[in-house]
Amino acid sequence: MYPTLKQLVADGFATVHDTSQEGKPNKKEYFLTEKGEIELRSWLQTPINAIATEKNEVLLKLFFSRHQSNEATIVQLEQYKEKLYERYDTYDAIEEMITSHMYNKADARFWLFTLDYGKRTTAAAIEWCVDTIQQIQNWQEE
Repeated sequence: MYPTLKQLVADGFATVHDTSQEGKPNKKEYFLTEKGEIELRSWLQTPINAIATEKNEVLLKLFFSRHQSNEATIVQLEQYKEKLYERYDTYDAIEEMITSHMYNKADARFWLFTLDYGKRTTAAAIEWCVDTIQQIQNWQEE
């Protein structure tokens, strides 16, 4: 993300300001320039032509999992599920921050819509992990 922000500044689409923070390194805040606002509005109007391809290492490993033990596959899925729970907890914390401290911001509702997408897809992935682990365990018992 930071290389992209640097490029936006270099291209004149954004400016950056350092903000002092007590006991922490300075925080860089980025702001759209008029040129950046025009470019953003133009980009928002372009049609969505494709759904981004998801690159997911756990799915790739699962695809080839007949080459390892079911126990090893379950361990990988359990580890993935734990990371998903951590992500979901992060999303909850972000939601709390927005709803309690930033709700009056003009963009807040759109931030929450975007966050809701992340929460829903993460919840679905957790459910998928639980189901897949259960299927592998049931398969072992047959």
